[in-house]
Amino acid sequence: MAKTELEAAIMALGLQEVLPEKVRPSLELRKYAPGEALCAMGEEIPRFSILTQGRCRVVTLSGEGRQVMVGALRPPEMNGDIELLHGCPALHSVYAETTVTAISIPRNVFLGVMMEQLPFVQLLCRGFAAKLCDTSSKHSADLLYPLKSRLARHILSYQN
Repeated sequence: MAKTELEAAIMALGLQEVLPEKVRPSLELRKYAPGEALCAMGEEIPRFSILTQGRCRVVTLSGEGRQVMVGALRPPEMNGDIELLHGCPALHSVYAETTVTAISIPRNVFLGVMMEQLPFVQLLCRGFAAKLCDTSSKHSADLLYPLKSRLARHILSYQN
């Protein structure tokens, strides 16, 4: 994909300071077709991604082998941050629901140069805080409502 498209995506999200010029040659703007996996549960994550367009669903497998949706990603949300920093395989599978475009940072660049960039680390911290608040809120709400209400809310989340 042309570097001008990558630069346009960086500008559109206001990430000029977060993604400095010196790392941009190693960045890539990747496109995913609906249904295509950004990462698969249990596999190594090769890249950190910042969504610029589209929507993804985050799923995990139940003990019975059924897929359970645990969340959704929309721009400018990130994928791969927790796993790359913790050094663990993908905690969930992430699939494109629509055509998805994402800024991709290779693992070695993410763990090397990017960890020395304060604006990038601040972006990660804001992302972690948002994920923590979202997860805490969802779990708290789940405890307040009966199963039928939770199922209805889950079904409605697919229509947004």
